[in-house]
Parts: sequence; C-alpha cells; structure tokens
Amino acid sequence: MEACLEELTVTPEMLSQAEFWVACEAGREDVVLGSASLAAVDGLGEINTIYVAPDRQSRGIGRLLFGKAEELATALGLKALRLDADPFAVPFYQTMGFRIIGEAPSGSIPGRMLPRMEKRLI
Repeated sequence: MEACLEELTVTPEMLSQAEFWVACEAGREDVVLGSASLAAVDGLGEINTIYVAPDRQSRGIGRLLFGKAEELATALGLKALRLDADPFAVPFYQTMGFRIIGEAPSGSIPGRMLPRMEKRLI
C-alpha cells in the first residue's frame, strides 16, 4: 500500500472529474471504511478508485460501493464498468460480475501489470 500511496491519494482534480462515494461508520463521519469513484469515459464507466479498509473487508462495504457505481452507470446509460484490479482482489471483482479483459501497467510499481477487468451493463 505504501508504494501506491501517491497513486491512491484522492485529489481535488479527481473529485472534479468523477463521482465519489465514501462509506463511513454509522454516526461517525470521521471513520472512513471505504470509498469508490466512477467517471464516464466514452460511454463506459471507469472505476479509478475502490478501497475498503483491510479490517472491514468481507462485511458488504465493497458490494455497497459497487452498487452505487453500477446504479449511476446504468442511469447514465453506460455500456460497461471497467477497472484495473489489485491481483489479490480479482476473486471479489469476479463475484461482482467482472471478467479479465487484459492487462494495464501499474501507476505505482514499475514493471508490474494489473488485471484489466470489465462488467458489461447492456
């Protein structure tokens, strides 16, 4: 995670270019459990940010965030959702209906390739 800190940091520019959701602990806006973003690019939904705190995984937070992204993508008439996956998260994304369509270079670790995944919506 430390090697990817710069790439994963949400900037004001990113906030202006995508829709963002933040999942917080009930009644505690200062306790962030996860976040996700969706940008519409050429009729496709690009998920550039998806994160769930490691100690909060497997509790439905990722499903909730993906549900929001898919809901918006469907409302916008987007054809598919795409993302570059952490290799350890591929099984989760596959349960969410994504499939591997190729590879993309990591923005943080030179020489590392990430699975490029897609979920068709229409």
